Amino acid sequence: MENRLVRWEELGMDCLASVFEKVGMESLLLNIPFVCKSWYKASLSPCCWLSLDFTEILTKYYYTWIESHDRFVKRFVDRSKGHATFLRLPGCCTLEAFKYVADVCPGLKASSLPSELVFLQPSMIIELIEKWENLESLSLKSRINIAELLSPISLHCKNFRRLDIHGASVREDAALSIVKLVPNIEHLSLRGVL
Repeated sequence: MENRLVRWEELGMDCLASVFEKVGMESLLLNIPFVCKSWYKASLSPCCWLSLDFTEILTKYYYTWIESHDRFVKRFVDRSKGHATFLRLPGCCTLEAFKYVADVCPGLKASSLPSELVFLQPSMIIELIEKWENLESLSLKSRINIAELLSPISLHCKNFRRLDIHGASVREDAALSIVKLVPNIEHLSLRGVL
């Protein structure tokens, strides 16, 4: 009888966690954990942390966070236990935090990176993207050498299908690189290109 009760409790936690994964980071951080102990416990499930969008939460509560942005990002990346599939980092994110995410979350399928991060260390960003073999979608807001970016993606990211770049320089060589290196691309958005 006791085993059945434990199993029902586990099923209840799984159901709660399945619901909580759809509510967004703000609710997961500021509301759900404070309802009751079972909701708090369910909110710690890695499935609640598959989508990590730090931009809104860090922008909205910029002056109220006591800890550094990097520690904040690392703490919630850790909650995903490496299972995160979507990542959107804020402009205040450092290269150190990005390296940490690249190492801890190798299964990322979609990522949006801030222009500040890409502009400061484009070669390092490209090197770290190589770790995401499951990457399907990438969004960047920065001037970056498209050929240099797509070369490792074509080698390491076999499911890559979507590229959004804002503010890049797209000349003939960049256009040829897109056609040559990611021929299976399904969505291409080049906004504010030169």
